[in-house]
Amino acid sequence: MPVVIHLRWAIVVATAGATVIWLVESDRPVSWVVFQAVLYGVVGFLGYHWGRPPMFLDRITQAIGALFPALACVVGALVAGRQRATRREAQTSPDYP
Repeated sequence: MPVVIHLRWAIVVATAGATVIWLVESDRPVSWVVFQAVLYGVVGFLGYHWGRPPMFLDRITQAIGALFPALACVVGALVAGRQRATRREAQTSPDYP
């Protein structure tokens, strides 16, 4: 259930990770996304207020809700990085008939 709840947020975060890859000119652009993913993971744990003592499944839901967007950020960055590398390779290779 937490994956379904946080799916919209994960799509936005994956787009943010891809945007960082497209904007950064570096030899290792994926390393720039690590800082962003750590922020999503840490801030995702904030904001939970329990009316009762949380059970183990409550904590699992909280962890999945926090770490799923961070993972989506890295996956979006990896996909964008692959596309970027493919485009650069196509631009630098000579065209043969």
